[in-house]
Amino acid sequence: MSLRLAITIALAWSLAFAAGIFAVKGVISYRKTAARGRVTWGMLAVVTGLVLEHKWASGPVIAVTPLTLASVLLLIRVPSPKALRKIGWTLVGFTVPCCCLDGFDGTRKAG
Repeated sequence: MSLRLAITIALAWSLAFAAGIFAVKGVISYRKTAARGRVTWGMLAVVTGLVLEHKWASGPVIAVTPLTLASVLLLIRVPSPKALRKIGWTLVGFTVPCCCLDGFDGTRKAG
């Protein structure tokens, strides 16, 4: 694995992980104060970072897209805090494809 690919995988994974954190913090914040505040700006920064990285290397970004989309939907939908356990397991479930696909850089050919 090249150093460039390793860096893009680490960056994409870090951004997707941050999206999950922002989603959970947004649910908690919204239920306490009825506002999302800084969490929305954080999620916007994550999505912007992934869009910019997609121009550099698309494979890792494609791998973390399900986790990022699930996080964005959680922040938009804002389920009940009683559902935080389900939210956590949902995010874990979307992490598995990230692990399976992160080595894909889009340039390798079969055979």
